[in-house]
Amino acid sequence: MTQHDHNALSESAATINRLRGVRIRILDETWKEGVTLCNQLLSLLLTTVDALVKTASINCFVETGSFCGVTLHHMATSYQLPCYSCEPDPTRFQLTQERLAAQPQAVGTNEESPGMLR
Repeated sequence: MTQHDHNALSESAATINRLRGVRIRILDETWKEGVTLCNQLLSLLLTTVDALVKTASINCFVETGSFCGVTLHHMATSYQLPCYSCEPDPTRFQLTQERLAAQPQAVGTNEESPGMLR
């Protein structure tokens, strides 16, 4: 692991500790704060995934529960890895499919995790 990767993982761990215990309330006056926190968490997730990809010998990416395909899209476009995901909710699955339309190496299925992992 390079010093840069170690620093990225340490920064991710520190951010997780800072965000631990934060409660997101979806009220009109706190909506902007909630969106900011979601963006910070997404950034933290992608930073952590990037550090792991750079330090491990990864030849494909598998996730269960794509939600709207943000992480799957990031992996498919950043690393050109074969990517697999599932999403049981039809609406979210459709959003994922639209997001990944230009990424033929990313395959999503409209099913729950146990079915995909068989």
